[in-house]
Amino acid sequence: MNQFLRAAGLPALAFAVLLAYSSVALAQRFDVAVGGGSMFAPKASQADSSHSPVSLSGGAYFSASGDVLLHNQFGVEAEVAWKGSRGIYYPGGFNQHYRPTFADVNAIWTGKRSKRLVPELMAGAGVENIRFYAGTGCTFTTCTHFVTSNHFMVHVGGGLRCQVFHGLFIRPEGHLYLVHNNVEFSSDHTVRYGASLGYTF
Repeated sequence: MNQFLRAAGLPALAFAVLLAYSSVALAQRFDVAVGGGSMFAPKASQADSSHSPVSLSGGAYFSASGDVLLHNQFGVEAEVAWKGSRGIYYPGGFNQHYRPTFADVNAIWTGKRSKRLVPELMAGAGVENIRFYAGTGCTFTTCTHFVTSNHFMVHVGGGLRCQVFHGLFIRPEGHLYLVHNNVEFSSDHTVRYGASLGYTF
């Protein structure tokens, strides 16, 4: 799991952290959050010859995100979300496990900080990383237990941040991923929904 996050998600979070430190003088607010939820995608279909009849729907997803406001109510945000357990992939009856991760960097707009309920909207781009776990493959130096498939994606999301106590907040949220050439699954689009718990610095 740690290798998986390093390969797909950690660069996005590292970017957010570096941007935050390099923009301390300009930053008006810095948020970090962790969350959970699930995924909704079109059902598996045998009729669509351009995609595999496997849906990304269901399962528990976890996420980590950070954002920094640089000018008024605008800033940048980075996040990573991953499936908590391996899914089972069934094309043609072949039994194989997989785990997807979605990592993206976004522009973000938030409502005024003085309000207890603060809307947030974001849009950006990133990568869908899928690991398929099969037999062990070895070279002269290393052995791996998976193969990886990466796809460029566009991300649009939003949430409603509810200030609970001082800097602590809860944020119900939804995220739409538009994945280029997502042939391993039933559709090029999928929606992640859930909530995050975070803190504002």
